Amino acid sequence: MTGARMLERSLATLTAYGLLLMCGCGGGGGGIPPIAVSVTVTPSSVVIKLNAQQQFLATVSGTANTSVAWSVNGVQGGNAATGTITSAGLYISPTSAPSGGYINVTAVSQADAAVSATVPVIILPPFVTIPSAHQWTASTGSYTFNPASRIVIDSASAGELTTTAEVFAADLKYLTGVSSQPVVGSPNAGDISLSLLASPDTGLGSEGYSMSVAGTVSISANTDAGVFYGTRSLLQLLSQGSTIAFGTIRDWPNYPQRALMVDVGRMYFSIQWLQDHIRDLAYAKINTLHLHLSDNQGFRIQSDSHPEVVSATAYSKDQMNSLILLAALYHITIVPEIDFPAHSQAILAAHPDLQLTNASGETLNDSFDITLPGSYKLVGDLLDEYLAFFPGPYWHGGADEYLVNSSYSDFPQLAAFAKANIGPTATQYDTYLYFENWVDKKVTAAGKSTQMWNDPYNTLSLTGTAEGLNKDILLDMWDQASAPQTAIDEGYSILNASFVPLYYDGGTYDYAQDLYEDWAPNLQFGGIGGWMVKAQDPSLPGASFEIWCDPSTPDETIIDQNTWIPLREFAQNVWGSPALVPTYTQFDSLASSLGRAPGFGSAGGPVVYFDSEHSQ
Repeated sequence: MTGARMLERSLATLTAYGLLLMCGCGGGGGGIPPIAVSVTVTPSSVVIKLNAQQQFLATVSGTANTSVAWSVNGVQGGNAATGTITSAGLYISPTSAPSGGYINVTAVSQADAAVSATVPVIILPPFVTIPSAHQWTASTGSYTFNPASRIVIDSASAGELTTTAEVFAADLKYLTGVSSQPVVGSPNAGDISLSLLASPDTGLGSEGYSMSVAGTVSISANTDAGVFYGTRSLLQLLSQGSTIAFGTIRDWPNYPQRALMVDVGRMYFSIQWLQDHIRDLAYAKINTLHLHLSDNQGFRIQSDSHPEVVSATAYSKDQMNSLILLAALYHITIVPEIDFPAHSQAILAAHPDLQLTNASGETLNDSFDITLPGSYKLVGDLLDEYLAFFPGPYWHGGADEYLVNSSYSDFPQLAAFAKANIGPTATQYDTYLYFENWVDKKVTAAGKSTQMWNDPYNTLSLTGTAEGLNKDILLDMWDQASAPQTAIDEGYSILNASFVPLYYDGGTYDYAQDLYEDWAPNLQFGGIGGWMVKAQDPSLPGASFEIWCDPSTPDETIIDQNTWIPLREFAQNVWGSPALVPTYTQFDSLASSLGRAPGFGSAGGPVVYFDSEHSQ
């Protein structure tokens, strides 16, 4: 038999020991026997964890005539060594391998040294989560969660952490089957303790956390939100197995606003879908759900002030209130959007007298005539109603694509209104800015902050300074019309909502590689290779991934299938921690293995029970 044939048959598989996340196998630290997964020795890759001694372990079949070499690439201090397969078929690297390195494991035929096969192996740290942790250290030993493990709230923090503890308990029960009613007191071995820091840790900020894994798991933070995100990381670790390596984690987000927008205006999404995604967004540490509640195809929320504008398929206020309450439990801020003065066909169908008409008598049935008092009355009624209903700090005013396919000059009433209400130098474009500033004033008078698509800002370049645009408005920069750094220099805050790579618009999602490997919240405004701003600029609070439902959109199940892993890619980069793996295909395999939030896709999901009495 030739060396090549022997290699083909004897070394057909290379078996890596450890936590094989891309295969969805459970396991972890030293307390659980290693799980073997066969990997074909060809130029492909596998993701593993190190063992407790920070060593890579491998076995090769047909050990009589083989040896194994390994090398660490791309890591400072990496080296190369060669070892011989033991009689048991186990190869142990002679020195510890740095986590985060790239190891090439090579099997060589001793019958023909010229014949070999190599598999690249990506070494993960002992703590694997999405997003990954900013900092971690490992130590010898392991913690094992068991049916006797309790959730223990520090007595000094009980008033602030009770709800987070209850949510964690519900998710933990769904994940593990173990019911652990939170108690207040001191932790015993095997317990999970939650606490607020007695002295602020400025490095963690308002959403960061510290986790120590030893005889107990201890999660601490400056805030309730930070402790909550620590529990999300712990749930992900426990989803991989009940045993976790000893060590510490310090983790925090680089950007405070990490959003998903869902276009429920064009297409109704079920309450179950939205509830599932609230849990799943929180699992990936995305903290904002922007609901585009109206568009030409529908107005999707009950209105008491104007029931005539509501679509037949819409959310009742009771349904929306239940969604708001669930979002609060999972530290998700809901940002509502009613889109006007354009994209308003669903509203204006009941108010045709408010539709914008040009000098030739042609009507735009999707656009308000913002020179009419009735338009301000209708929009004002809706704003007053929903600003009082939604408790969150933001209101999204829409404002996109007004007269995008028409000329302002075709509507002489716009110029006349501007000169009469703004001043003699005002132009027709200033009427649009006047309307958006009026919306912003109503929002701020209600104690909230205004977001809008960046279209009004684009309009500033078409007119003078008679009206301008209020600089307290947070601009969602989605198109290629305006440079984001210029907006920042002029005093605006911006959100990266670039149509590439952050838009899903039905069908497949085509930007996965770019989103994971090249995009960051400060990059690619206006598309691939577009504008950039300084990373973590105070005027750049974050970014938003958008699920749009035009022109043709599959059902909500297909939308979820096409977007949930891109959302994990987005979550990784908007959180801003070091990537665990270099390529999007490797990351996507990792994300698939870690899976969804506890209870995703199950009617009702984890049930949170609240008990006013907590005892030791």
